[in-house]
Amino acid sequence: MTALTDDSNFITDDHLRKIYGNSHCGVYAIGPQEGTPLKIGITKNIANRVSSIQTGHWLKIKCHVIAWTSSTDKAVFLEEKCHALLDKAQKRISGEWFTIDPEWAAKVIAHVADSLNIRTLSHNEMLKKFQKSEANRLDYFWQ
Repeated sequence: MTALTDDSNFITDDHLRKIYGNSHCGVYAIGPQEGTPLKIGITKNIANRVSSIQTGHWLKIKCHVIAWTSSTDKAVFLEEKCHALLDKAQKRISGEWFTIDPEWAAKVIAHVADSLNIRTLSHNEMLKKFQKSEANRLDYFWQ
């Protein structure tokens, strides 16, 4: 899993985003730059998700952690189990917001994914996979 430091790592081209978001879905930890509280949720488009949450938030927020899965079903299951584990630790504030820091969120997501045998990719790994896929598509197109 990767901590994202700024929005420059997001895919912004609409065409590429459509291909990128086709099957993969991420479990994220988004919150204030200071790191707490954090919202644990899922998305296919992290840039849009950060933007939509920022609209209703009084502090500057960012995506601290995202773990990409191969499907929405896996992401939903992973998110539900992360919420359940955080509930056991009595960390829920309200809805999907928890009193945890980014490091703990990353550990919870990784631990739960491992226990459920759900393979995840960091944001950088996902970007590399996507870039390779796009390069292969372009190579095929020009042959």
